[in-house]
Amino acid sequence: MNSVEFSQQNDSHDVIHASDDHWSELLEPRWSVISFEKCEASRLNYSDALGKMRALEKNGISGLCIVTDDAAAKVGR
Repeated sequence: MNSVEFSQQNDSHDVIHASDDHWSELLEPRWSVISFEKCEASRLNYSDALGKMRALEKNGISGLCIVTDDAAAKVGR
């Protein structure tokens, strides 16, 4: 079974560590960041999606969340 953990690197970066040689879904580029209005970014691994979401928050974009690319395809671009 895959085991993935989040560890805090510093105030602005989360690091994802896979505990074995199997790829986790969190490491795959299958994540999107969406806002109330549109899909802001897609085809990201989860760690990159967290970074993108933080950058958008700093720019005043609201209603952000991370979803799969499949779910994001249902949101207007």
